[in-house]
Amino acid sequence: MKMALEIAGCSSVIYFQEDYFLQSRVNTEFIEELIYYAESNNISCLRLFPSPPPDIFFKNSLNLGQISKDAAYRVSLQAALWKSEDLKDLVCEGESGWDMEYNGTLRSIGKGLFVSVKEPALDYLAQTGIVKGKWTVEAVKLCKKEGIEIDLSKRAVNHKINFRSMLDRLRKRSWVQKIKKIPFIGKVASKIFWKFCKLFRRIDY
Repeated sequence: MKMALEIAGCSSVIYFQEDYFLQSRVNTEFIEELIYYAESNNISCLRLFPSPPPDIFFKNSLNLGQISKDAAYRVSLQAALWKSEDLKDLVCEGESGWDMEYNGTLRSIGKGLFVSVKEPALDYLAQTGIVKGKWTVEAVKLCKKEGIEIDLSKRAVNHKINFRSMLDRLRKRSWVQKIKKIPFIGKVASKIFWKFCKLFRRIDY
């Protein structure tokens, strides 16, 4: 990713994965307004999909909230507008997406201003369209709804991934983040959750 950012040579970029499947029209005017606001106010990251949502009041006219400097998943690989140099500083080659969110969050402590929309500015399926080389059920349903033909003989459907996606969404819920901040209980709960996640990720499905 660092190489791509250097080649692009842009002051800011929108991070958006190829398998984030849009399910409604994009309000381009609003996106442009967010870009102008972020660049004018020296914002390191403006999350375009609130997962996790912001946790601090932030005075503005665009219904944005601030992401606190010690927030869990302060770095999230959901769609976001990033200042290129700040994103590049947080990237570590060789890390998986999950590792980037966890370790990148630690690397971001005390750095920059991170804000987020409270409602999706880009409305896409919460789960990626393809996981471990297979279609997700939600992506197949969306393609069928939009009249897009898929050759399932080329790429199968993963019917077992829903549980993993549920875990991913669960860890970013605001009430889960509150539990994690409770002394001792939060620390124990966090360790148990991550051990369970690592065990689940080893399962070959």
